[in-house]
Amino acid sequence: MYDYINIMQILITTLAIILNAIAIVLTYQAKIGSSFKTYKQILIVQFSLGIVSVVVTAITRVRVISLNNYFIVSADLFDFDKEDVMTERVILFFTLIFIYINVPAITLVVICRYIQVCHSKRMSYLQISTGIICTIIASITLATGLTACYDKISDPFILAQIYLEIKNKGIITGTKKVLLGISINPKMNLITLFIAIVFYAANYIVIITCYKKYCTFVNKRIHIMTSKTKELNLVFMKIIKYQCFTPWLFTGIPELIFNILFFFDVDIHLFGALLYYLILCVAILNPTLFIILSPTNRTLIYKWIT
Repeated sequence: MYDYINIMQILITTLAIILNAIAIVLTYQAKIGSSFKTYKQILIVQFSLGIVSVVVTAITRVRVISLNNYFIVSADLFDFDKEDVMTERVILFFTLIFIYINVPAITLVVICRYIQVCHSKRMSYLQISTGIICTIIASITLATGLTACYDKISDPFILAQIYLEIKNKGIITGTKKVLLGISINPKMNLITLFIAIVFYAANYIVIITCYKKYCTFVNKRIHIMTSKTKELNLVFMKIIKYQCFTPWLFTGIPELIFNILFFFDVDIHLFGALLYYLILCVAILNPTLFIILSPTNRTLIYKWIT
């Protein structure tokens, strides 16, 4: 199983880097009005965060396991000779930040587009910086809440049992002496579920609100737009529609199912690892949708190939 996890990590990292790099080049080469210059910059930030997220998670290589009434995380790259709980917590904290940062990055793009089109305002560098900071803060808030739920598994008997089962199933390697875990009980399960729900709900309320207002604005004025402007707005509406709901299907719903199974003490060690990589796949979905849903982008790629 360890080999399959490594292959999955390498595959996701490679695809995310390639696709986000292509999306950055396409965005940079896009010929749109100067008023949308800041929008291009926000897109480049979004795709850059996608690259950073997979690089960070490839370095930390956090493993997610559910065994023996514990939900366990382990930074597999680091084998500690002493009980360095703080280091393990810090690794988990930064991993969670960059796993989830791609979700609020979508929110930032939608807000930017809404302001520029519906309010005819060009965002200043201060506003862009504020938006990026808020995106990072949203991920930090989620990571802080989730990391706080984890604690060192201190019972030697339980630790020995878990470690033996982990090694037998080939989930992690090394001789780690620190494992962080959450015991399966209603209180901790509800806390983690609440944190995740608030994070997703806050992002999607903002996204859906801005998206609906944007669609209403465009539909009312579509008959007076030039063909190029009309095409640009319709393509954006399509991209955002899929970017809104695809990550939810890939992350939000599986995360809800995972917490329910976790609550009922179902053996979900494999599903835990799958959920981790599904969330990470948002870094692949965002650039993929941007590339394939835009006729202009498809044309540019065709020219590159031919």
